[in-house]
Amino acid sequence: MSISNNCQGSSGCADIYATVARNQPACERYWQILLRLPKQAQALYAHFTPGQFVLLDLRNLGVPDEVPSDLVHKADRSVILRRPFSPMQVQCGPDGVEIELLYKVVGPATIRMTSLRPGQSLRLLGPLGKGFRIGPAIKIAILVAGGIGLPPIHHLSYILKRDRPTVRLEVFIGAKTANDLPFLGPDGRPTRMQGMPIHLTSEDGSIGTKGLVTECLLDWLAGQTDLDPGTTVICGCGPAAMLTRLAKIALDKGLSCQISLESYMACGIGLCQGCVVPCKGKDGPDYRLCCQDGPVFDAGQVDI
Repeated sequence: MSISNNCQGSSGCADIYATVARNQPACERYWQILLRLPKQAQALYAHFTPGQFVLLDLRNLGVPDEVPSDLVHKADRSVILRRPFSPMQVQCGPDGVEIELLYKVVGPATIRMTSLRPGQSLRLLGPLGKGFRIGPAIKIAILVAGGIGLPPIHHLSYILKRDRPTVRLEVFIGAKTANDLPFLGPDGRPTRMQGMPIHLTSEDGSIGTKGLVTECLLDWLAGQTDLDPGTTVICGCGPAAMLTRLAKIALDKGLSCQISLESYMACGIGLCQGCVVPCKGKDGPDYRLCCQDGPVFDAGQVDI
């Protein structure tokens, strides 16, 4: 295991071999993979924050025998850069660290990921970036996930429920169709994030409320009379259009809002300067790096 001194965070990060423990479909185009890291990684991941990410080296993986017909034209494309993933779960135990990822099969890298089998290994760089920050004054956390933005929101809900049980959670999850929502039980309810209010939406109405998740949030906010801006926070991850709308909603309601942005990240440690995020500075435009200053930003800080 090689430790990089260029990584963000007081404990640095590690470029390490992770072993695949499980890799299986979660729903139509989504897969979940469980990776195990050795004991040496425990100190690095003991304080992993929801919203932080890892980079996977997928360059040496082969194309699986079965590829969705609409992705065949992408399967043989080269994979040059590592791919960033924000975990659904990070668990430190006596035997090492377990990292659970959810990924959507959309291109050459994620197509190759489906070929991974238990016992195989791949290089993983992390932990990287800055995650969600829930201050001690927060009493209500409104968590909003759209599409593949579910993993860090799931992780945040788990950590808050475990470590901050007095914080009231309201979870909003949106997708295009029911087929884009992983971890649904026979009753159409999520098998994860149990024991907290979950508001499901789908654009086609195949599950939950029909429409956009941000509109569902707006309807819910209209019925709330006890939201104190000093003790309430909105946290979101999803498509750029959803995050833009979420930031506007928070601004209109006078609520603080943190959003997790998605960006191509070649190095993950700020050296390549390839993930610049336009932000609002005191004297004009300011530019930050998604990999180091984010991927979680205060919504009012980002020019989206």
